Amino acid sequence: QGAARAAVGLLVQAAFDGGPVEVLAEVSPDNLASTAVVRHAGFARAGARTDADGEYVVQWVRRLAPN
Repeated sequence: QGAARAAVGLLVQAAFDGGPVEVLAEVSPDNLASTAVVRHAGFARAGARTDADGEYVVQWVRRLAPN
């Protein structure tokens, strides 16, 4: 999880540096390790959906903090 946490942190920062105000992650509810990573990175549960492959995924969002 240490490497995944670092990678997600870098990706989120790179995304925000590019201008977006939110980042979306979709994680299988069975993938507890990935769920822990996005939660640790400050993502909040935003919903769920069935993706194009028919897999149920939980959506997580992290919004850029206002200045």
